[in-house]
Amino acid sequence: MDLRNDEQVAFLLRSNSSTNVVINPPAGATSTASTTPSASSVSFLDSTPSYDRNGVTVENVTMTGTQYRDALVLATGYEGYSLHNLNGRYSRFSGLIGRVDGTSSVDSTVSLYGDGMLLRSFNLKATDLPLEFSLEVTGVRQLKFEFGRHSNTPKYAVVNAVLTP
Repeated sequence: MDLRNDEQVAFLLRSNSSTNVVINPPAGATSTASTTPSASSVSFLDSTPSYDRNGVTVENVTMTGTQYRDALVLATGYEGYSLHNLNGRYSRFSGLIGRVDGTSSVDSTVSLYGDGMLLRSFNLKATDLPLEFSLEVTGVRQLKFEFGRHSNTPKYAVVNAVLTP
């Protein structure tokens, strides 16, 4: 790969517990850039497990052929919700959301609320790849996932979710 002298390349490294950005400076340049600017991110489910839920489980899933551990699984065949206490400690909530393989191929909507205010609604298509998201949650005390009822029981999952202080 050829780089101009002023170019930098960033690589995104993701694990179950954190996301790191590694910056590769151009040849001959020195860099004091941190290799872990988001190392302070914490696992969503480890740091804020659901304290009240209906139609939600935590389990290992496969989405579009990729296996994920410890996913927040939303059985959208029910009117369901999941409540999480962020206690105002975080600024960003990010991860992936998509349909769990082998479940009903039904489109669904999942909405996220922060302290009762709509942060984002995901209009999820059963045939789409998992969708990356990143939401501003500064000052949010309670995060709520909410989803509607369908005649079938598709399952959608939130995976690789992290919170950043």
